[in-house]
Amino acid sequence: MFVLEMGKVAVLKSWRGRDYLLQSLKEGDCFGEMAVMDYCPRSASVRAVEDCIAICISAANLYDVYVGTNLLTKVL
Repeated sequence: MFVLEMGKVAVLKSWRGRDYLLQSLKEGDCFGEMAVMDYCPRSASVRAVEDCIAICISAANLYDVYVGTNLLTKVL
């Protein structure tokens, strides 16, 4: 899963050789959460519209948050 820290991206779905815009995302929005939840292939693609910085959050990190583990203690 990714959280967009800076920039803009387009969420696209390809069908019959053409890309269709599903949604535009800006800083603070997230994408890729479906792959973390269901471990299935991507249902859409994300393309940068301008320079971006995104924070990657792994499934393991999300699980740690879910079970209440303090992630900062692992880093320190």
